[in-house]
Amino acid sequence: MLLLSLVVVCAACSLTLVDMARFALTRDLYSHVFAIPLISAFLVYRRRRDPVPPRDSSLALSLCLLTVSSLA
Repeated sequence: MLLLSLVVVCAACSLTLVDMARFALTRDLYSHVFAIPLISAFLVYRRRRDPVPPRDSSLALSLCLLTVSSLA
């Protein structure tokens, strides 16, 4: 399911990704753009077996933040 989602997102953003790749290839300052996804994938892979801590969420706080952000 995750792989399918990744394929759909890449397909939807393909023109933007191609433009970003062209830009990164022509500018030395932005050449690290290609390393970021690889390093991120490596870090996720290393922590794949770590237990996920339980999340405490507040419905009231979530609704309040959603309301404030939609008004901005």
